[in-house]
Amino acid sequence: MIQMIGVDKSYNGRRILCGAELTVSGGESLALVGANGSGKTTTLRCAIGLARPDRGSIKVNGIDVWTHQREARSRVSYLAQRTEFPPTLTVREILRVVADLRGVPAHSVEREMALCGLNRVAGRTVAALSGGERQRVAMAALLIPDVPAYLLDEPTLNLDPIGTRLLVDRLRALRDEGRAVLFTTHIDGEVEGLATRVAILRDGRFVPVSDDACVGERHVSVTVGSRPDLWAGAALRGGAKRAWPVRGRLHAIVSDRALSGMLARLEHEGASVSAFRTETALATALDRLNDEEQQVVTAPMDGVRRCTAAGELWRQARWAGADSAGPR
Repeated sequence: MIQMIGVDKSYNGRRILCGAELTVSGGESLALVGANGSGKTTTLRCAIGLARPDRGSIKVNGIDVWTHQREARSRVSYLAQRTEFPPTLTVREILRVVADLRGVPAHSVEREMALCGLNRVAGRTVAALSGGERQRVAMAALLIPDVPAYLLDEPTLNLDPIGTRLLVDRLRALRDEGRAVLFTTHIDGEVEGLATRVAILRDGRFVPVSDDACVGERHVSVTVGSRPDLWAGAALRGGAKRAWPVRGRLHAIVSDRALSGMLARLEHEGASVSAFRTETALATALDRLNDEEQQVVTAPMDGVRRCTAAGELWRQARWAGADSAGPR
């Protein structure tokens, strides 16, 4: 378990975390999303003891990260956004050093090289590796120790699709075995494949993504004729969690399993469903988050509508109010 209680952290007078509260239990995988500079990396650095909070406490498996540093750090493994290795060491030498430092048997090095697809470059020096190969070395270093908690900062940033799949599958297996996983991301595919929960870091606090935008659900925009407001009830009866009309279209939040049933129910009750488009609710939330970040940079603050409720993020997606239709 990873637990942050009332954590404050400032840099050069700027408040990064403000009374932040976060718990990731064994068997959970929490995706932490947020705008650039919101404090995601700082959160992870505080959680593993690389940055000291100004106030509050952080515990790993009930052990305080600062009062019992060595004991707490032995229970976590961390993958930084950018990992630097000595350029003259080979892949095998680096992983042997990691295994030795973590008190892990030497055979774990060969295991991770095989599982991470590094056997063919085991004898190469870091200087001779591509960026993706170096990230796989970092991935192997992360997975060598068998610990209760794994923390990752933008883990697939430099990985190719195969490497990404390898990492997500390994982390999902660890989660299912009862480990806690906490990772930051800007990529919705990672979240959909790995996260059991999602939180947005906003104004120094962790805001859980509401049930309206949870993993495994979709935001659907449907063309149903000239009066979409008449068909919200039918969408709800068809399995939608929420339905509302916007600019001539019916919008709904519906689970993947219930999507076909909802569309069938609309047609059964007489709606003329001519087209629809769909996107995961979570992907829409991330889309809005990134779009909002761009607006903050390019538009005056009085012209930017800031969403404060995580459950409203997906409602503000770029396509949510669009008049165009078509499968997606």
